[in-house]
Amino acid sequence: MKEKGRNKTSSHSVIKKDMKEFRVGQNTPTPTALLREAKQWGDELKKLRAERLLRKLYTIDLSSNSRARVLIKGQNYINFSSNDYLGLAGHPDITKAAVKALNKYGLGSGASRLLSGTYSPHKKL
Repeated sequence: MKEKGRNKTSSHSVIKKDMKEFRVGQNTPTPTALLREAKQWGDELKKLRAERLLRKLYTIDLSSNSRARVLIKGQNYINFSSNDYLGLAGHPDITKAAVKALNKYGLGSGASRLLSGTYSPHKKL
């Protein structure tokens, strides 16, 4: 029996995708097993939360135009994780140069230099 993209063989289906076979049926969890596993994960999360071991995301407030210092729950910290711990990103000359580059080259991520080449501003650096 043939279905769209599937061949029916014995007690399980074979899905061919990108020239690879994936057998559905033998090791595929049932919906009941998935629900049981989800409950176990939920129970584990409850335990971690009760033991205060669950990580949290904190909202940070910039304490100035610089990202070198941040406020977390009212406490002032040096932000070593920002790649701007020297506070240069907020410098007026840097901001002006960044705006000029955005206007000329636009904004967006690209592939690695080996794939998409090196932009001339990077060469100048």
